[in-house]
Amino acid sequence: MDRNQHITKNPNRRWFLLFFLILNQCLLNPVVRDALDLDQEKNRQNFFNSLLLLDGLLDRSIPTATVTPSLGNILLSSSSLKVVFSKTMEPGSLSSTLGTSLSATWTQTFLPNDTATLSGPIPVGYATFVLDAKDSLGQSLTQITGTYLVLNSNTNIYYVSVSGNDSNTGLTSSLPKLTIPATISAATSPAAIFISVGDYNVDSSLSTAISLVEKVSLYGGFSQDFQSRNLVTNISKIQDVATAVVTNTNTINAGASITAVAIMADGASPTVSDNSINGGTSSTDTTFGIFLQNGSSATIKNNTINAGNSPATAAHAIYTGPQGNNPIIIDNLIYGGGGNISYAIYHGTGGGNVGSYQSNTLFTSGGTNRYCLYEAGGGSSPVTFNSNRLFSCPTALYLDQGSVTINSFITINGGTTNGGSYTGNF
Repeated sequence: MDRNQHITKNPNRRWFLLFFLILNQCLLNPVVRDALDLDQEKNRQNFFNSLLLLDGLLDRSIPTATVTPSLGNILLSSSSLKVVFSKTMEPGSLSSTLGTSLSATWTQTFLPNDTATLSGPIPVGYATFVLDAKDSLGQSLTQITGTYLVLNSNTNIYYVSVSGNDSNTGLTSSLPKLTIPATISAATSPAAIFISVGDYNVDSSLSTAISLVEKVSLYGGFSQDFQSRNLVTNISKIQDVATAVVTNTNTINAGASITAVAIMADGASPTVSDNSINGGTSSTDTTFGIFLQNGSSATIKNNTINAGNSPATAAHAIYTGPQGNNPIIIDNLIYGGGGNISYAIYHGTGGGNVGSYQSNTLFTSGGTNRYCLYEAGGGSSPVTFNSNRLFSCPTALYLDQGSVTINSFITINGGTTNGGSYTGNF
């Protein structure tokens, strides 16, 4: 008897085989497997999640969090922040602000509800970030606070690194350019140039000084990979290495011959923030850290600025020429360098009262004549000169209108020719 005859003559066996075939097909169906909870991989994952949840219920430690981009960084107003917590959090407990209230979208990185993406219409400017939250057991996160600089959402970001290459686009942190002048030339405004930690030498004798243009700004203090920003540990140093006499110089209306300029803003109004800027060395001519002319309204903030060394003539940390420049100079360390005449800030004549100088430290250390704030002549004073620290300027802490020596803070605070509202200088 063959096998088919055996099955035909044994109806019970035939029905058993049919049932087995149907059952086998059903068990292969993912819908059925899911309904019967037969997926071993899924069971393992569910078991693992249960263990994580149990661990979270037993963990009474204070939750911690990592915020990306890190505190102190620069954001676009359209950016979002990612927060990864160490524990499962209670979504309803989260509160966060960055100039405005932020909304949270919750996801899982390692644990359920351990990751929040924060977003909202972030206002432009410096803003304080505050984050509070509780975990699923009610344990409070130690409040996280810090600051971010928020730029307009249409700002184009460029990257410069000492390990970069000027043949790169500079549009991503993985393809940075090498030099700041090349990046300025390639930038489409409005633009922000992020500068990683390192020394960036320019040589004004070879016409490689940094000439800033309208709506293209420099921001230093970034780590080598641009993931974090720390103005103390990540120093972006811009230094003019020119030492020779320059024959091809520019002549300014006041007659000064420019031979060593680290950064120049000619009619432009950029932001220069969080850099270390050193003027060059010249045995015969004038040196400058930052040179402003032709109506520049630059914002100069949180920099360390050195005038350079000009033993035969004059060294200027910040020179604002006689063309009605209107800069905002705030929170800088301004060193008048080592000129025969040393200026922390040289405020040119003309253009009426212009400029806002606040919360800076101004000093000198060498030279026959040494000034912290020098008004070149009558007709122009800073509009605002408040809360500045002035020291080691024996010729004059403040030279008023090019002729009156002031070394008294009582006089500087409200007693200069055009400074009736000055206050807080010390």
